[in-house]
This record gives sequence, structure tokens and C-alpha cells, in this order.
Amino acid sequence: MDFFRYFVRRVVFIIPLLLGITVVAFIIANAIPADPINANLPPNALNDEDTIAAFRKKWGLDKPLHEQYLTYLGNLLRGDMGTSIKWRTPVAEDIAKRLPATIELATLGIMYGVVLGVGLGLVSAIWKNSWADYAARVIALIGVSFPVFLIALVFLTLFYAQLGIAAGPGRLHILMRPPPTVTGMYTIDALLNGDWETFGNALSHLVLPALTLALYISGIISRITRSSLLEVLNQDYMRTARAKGLRERYVIGFHGMRNSLIPVVTVIGLSYGNLLVGSILIESIFAYPGIGFYMFRASTSQDFPAIMGVSLLFAFIYVGVNFVVDILYFFLDPRIRVA
Repeated sequence: MDFFRYFVRRVVFIIPLLLGITVVAFIIANAIPADPINANLPPNALNDEDTIAAFRKKWGLDKPLHEQYLTYLGNLLRGDMGTSIKWRTPVAEDIAKRLPATIELATLGIMYGVVLGVGLGLVSAIWKNSWADYAARVIALIGVSFPVFLIALVFLTLFYAQLGIAAGPGRLHILMRPPPTVTGMYTIDALLNGDWETFGNALSHLVLPALTLALYISGIISRITRSSLLEVLNQDYMRTARAKGLRERYVIGFHGMRNSLIPVVTVIGLSYGNLLVGSILIESIFAYPGIGFYMFRASTSQDFPAIMGVSLLFAFIYVGVNFVVDILYFFLDPRIRVA
């Protein structure tokens, strides 16, 4: 199968999936047992029928659900996610403003997680049933088992409040100004402007939340790497490679890791998507102004347009990550190319 046909097939499969996601997200957002009127109007306006009716008409809450969905879908196809009830700003602009911060945090988190997780998995598989294997498995178990918000609170209390060796909440020190916006990611923008002081400060504020996310996903990556590599190490071609006199480092690094990459790449891709959409608690604890923090504040005020916009973004991110992983399969797995 050539790459073009493989690519087109994956794109065709995605279209109905995305449409179904919009339906499900709309139904869930409107099934929440709460009234945005009570959350957004002042108490003295809740007894004024004219004010309530005007509010419903302005935000389209007076129409049947199917009309609301069709209107929303039509606007979505034009790139309009609606206007936030709480902030009175376009949801698409709010997302575009906050998404780079979440991408910056998730990217550093996945980098830490891959280095730690793959490293622990390699150690655990190569020295199976040794003290190093047991230590690596314990670290992985701790990362997977402990609630991520508890790890965040421990890190923030210990390294910032008690020891003072890490930066605190936020993206920058309160007295520092953000670099000129190019990508929206402070570290990248600071580098592009040659501002090393801002770069160092922005990076230091990313360390604790990124390590918190990395500790969780590294446990998953470590376990998948270990099991996948152990399965490969017992294959006949690995014994043949050793019999040819190849160095063990080359046998494991080239033959072993190369053929155990498919499940590892899958879990790394899904973990990255999970970091992008699942950092609500982390961003709230560290007062990090990304998409997760925005979603948290929108949820507390029953801001349906914002909730819908972020929910769709989260779903599209997962679909996009899975699409990229599928494309990588084409290059990693020869069986797909000859199917």
C-alpha cells in the first residue's frame, strides 16, 4: 500500500468521527443539571423576567436543542465557536490565546516523561529480576498510583514553599513582562528575541508542573517499554544477532528497540494527548493560564459556549494524536506497507 492511499483512508475515517464528536459534546454540555442564568446573572436580576428572557434570547437558550446544535455546527464550520458568556469574548480567541501555554507545558512534560519512562523500561528489561529492575518497577508504580494533584501539591510545598529551589505558580515572575508574542510559548518567543533572562525564568516556572505530569506518564511508558522489549529480546532473530558476534549494545539498541517501538510510540502519542487535555488540575494548582485553567473557570460558571469549545478542542486533539500515530505506523511497521 502506498503512503498516499493510506493517508487518504485515515482522513476519510476521521470526518464522520469528528461529526459524531460534535453531537456527543453538545448533548453532554446541555445535559449538565445547572442553569447558566443562575451562574452568570447578578442576584438582583434573577427575579426580572424581562432580563432573563433577554439573556436566553441573546445566547440562543430559548431555541429547541436541535436548532441550537445546527446553528452551532454551522458557526463551527466557519471557525466561530461562539462567545463566552462569562468573559464576553470569542471562545476561539480565548482558546488561541491559552493553547500555546498548554502545548508548552505538555511538550516539556512528555519530553521528561519519555526520557524517564523509556530509561526505566530499558533498565528494567535488560536487568530483569535484578535490584535495578525492582527499583525501576517501584518508581513506575508510584508514578501511576499516586494522584497527580497530590504529587503537584507535594512538589509545590516541598520544592517551592519549603526549600525555595524551584519557581512558584504562574508562567513568569510577577515583575517580568512576557516576551513579544510570536508563537505564544514564552520559552520559544524569548529565544527568538534573544532574551535569555526571560527564557530562564519561563523555563523555571515550567519545571514543577512538567515534572508532575512526567512522573505520571513515565510509569505507563516504562511498563509498556519493559513488556515490549522483553518480548522482543526472546525472539529468534535476537539470538541470531548475538551469535553473529554483534555487541549487546548494538543488538538491543538497533534490533531490540527498533522492533519494540510500535506499542511504545502508541502509548507516547496517547500520553501526549492526555497531557494536552488532562492538565486541568495541574494548571489550576500551579495557577498556570492554559486551556485546563480556562476550562476549570468556564465549568464553575456554566459557560456553555466555552465548555463546548474546549471539549471539542480536547476531542480533536485526541483524534489528531491518533492520526499522527497511525501515520507513524506506516513507517515503523513494514507489514502495513505490504498489506
